[in-house]
Amino acid sequence: MDDPELGAEEHVAALRGLARLNWFSGVSRQMYRRLRQIALASPRPLRVLDIATGSGDLPIDWLLRSRLEGIPLEVTGVDVSSQAIATARARAAVAGCSSSGEGWTADWWVANALEDCLPDDFDVVTCSLFLHHLEDEDIVRLLRAMRDATEAGGLVRRLLICDLVRSRWNLAAVSVASRLLSRSPIVHGDAALSVRAALTRGEFAELAEVALGMAVPVSSLFPCRFISEIDLR
Repeated sequence: MDDPELGAEEHVAALRGLARLNWFSGVSRQMYRRLRQIALASPRPLRVLDIATGSGDLPIDWLLRSRLEGIPLEVTGVDVSSQAIATARARAAVAGCSSSGEGWTADWWVANALEDCLPDDFDVVTCSLFLHHLEDEDIVRLLRAMRDATEAGGLVRRLLICDLVRSRWNLAAVSVASRLLSRSPIVHGDAALSVRAALTRGEFAELAEVALGMAVPVSSLFPCRFISEIDLR
């Protein structure tokens, strides 16, 4: 999916397949549960930045859940791919997630989180299924960029990170799930490559400590991922 030569139709099909895998894993619900707790303690609508947002399926789902519960949430999704951002905008429009107004908004930018200067006034910065695309030194750079994006975020200042865990079981499980839930050969190939390139929980914890200068909590997230909520206050 990272191939710049990938055709638009194949890219959109791969994004749909990835969204199905996210839905099947329940990761959106698990991440939203943590965002909800943070939002309930915030005196204003929680401002969330989602790095490498892809088709925007996770932040759109968070907005729909928060709107049902009456919990204000404002989400910005960024991705280096203009095709991904176009897909996210289209999905958001269908879901009724506006880019203007107050309380429940979605905004989408083409941006490279490792290279571009991002605003620094977000309360929470999230990232799902991106770290395994990066080398260790770039993971450290990304975590620091995510931290910097909360510099003016007030009293909240959290990072919420979720990714695959490298293991033989996860390699088998993700490979099977990708074939059951998507017809995209890009998704089938990327599934195995992603698990092989993923970190263990311990490896992520070590890199995060190097990047942020603090020990971070890392929990298992069934069926194949880890999740880390990092309080920067």
